Amino acid sequence: GGGRMAERVLGSELGVVGSWQTIRYDSPRLPSEHLAGFCASSSLFLMDDPWSPAHLLPDPPPDNGSRPAAVLAPLYRDGDELRLVLIRRPLHMPTHGGDVAFPGGRPEPGERPRDTALREAWEEVGIEPATVDVLGYLPAIHTVSYPRLVVPVVGRLPGVPILRRDPNEVDRIHTPTVTSLLDETRWRTKSWRGHQVFMFDIDGDTLWGATARMVRRLIGLEPF
Repeated sequence: GGGRMAERVLGSELGVVGSWQTIRYDSPRLPSEHLAGFCASSSLFLMDDPWSPAHLLPDPPPDNGSRPAAVLAPLYRDGDELRLVLIRRPLHMPTHGGDVAFPGGRPEPGERPRDTALREAWEEVGIEPATVDVLGYLPAIHTVSYPRLVVPVVGRLPGVPILRRDPNEVDRIHTPTVTSLLDETRWRTKSWRGHQVFMFDIDGDTLWGATARMVRRLIGLEPF
């Protein structure tokens, strides 16, 4: 294994291109034998899929008492397509109002990041925690507008989920295909406070910022 890194993004909800500090922690990649066994036992992720769990981190960053927030990046198979679950936050939310994001939020006492992510996804969009197969983690991210480290937890759902949104926390649910997200021609960049940030249009809403960076890393468009 090798050292992995969490990133402190300098810019609101935004994953600012080319402008971040790194916080290193030791966390090896998933071993190849784990991936081989996973692919052999599952019809969801096959060798010719456009996405593989091999590059995920097996553990969240070490617990240093900071009590990080967490989001769930849910993946599921829909016919021949692999889809992600994203939400749009209501405008009345105290942070990230109107933003496209993964379901998630701040921890309750004693929760680990996976516990927080699973609980929040259940509360916000009705994903039953017991049905989620947690595959691993993406590097954690800080945003200026949110004081906590945010840990992305990647989970596999057993099939096409029946989603129900909490209207207090979710305005809209998006389920884009990984194939569409892999199309670099659909991504654009925009200058924001002197930085170039990635954006992706989803049915009239815009995926951008820290969540856009998480998505791009998840599907392999950006290394980490």
